[in-house]
Amino acid sequence: LVSPHLPLLSHYWLAALRDNAYLSLPAQFNTQLPSSGGTFYTPSMIGFVKSYYESNWSSLLHAAAIWVNRTKLSETYKPEESVAVPAFAAMVPLTPSIAPPTD
Repeated sequence: LVSPHLPLLSHYWLAALRDNAYLSLPAQFNTQLPSSGGTFYTPSMIGFVKSYYESNWSSLLHAAAIWVNRTKLSETYKPEESVAVPAFAAMVPLTPSIAPPTD
């Protein structure tokens, strides 16, 4: 079911893990965060996204690790033209306890 989409999904999994790494930095490194946000967050969504990643980073890492193990990094996502990154809430399933900001 997802096999045809694995190159694109793996690109998003790795981008989400990179976002998580940035957001996991200690507060003294906040000045090093990208000013426009990350792949799946804007500065106004940092609190929401951090709580989501805290709950789900292991699933993202597991999926990426399986993909890397199976492909030995031989498959990469190379879009023919730039692809708009979907909004964070559209990319990941939300649980009732985690909801995006309403403002």
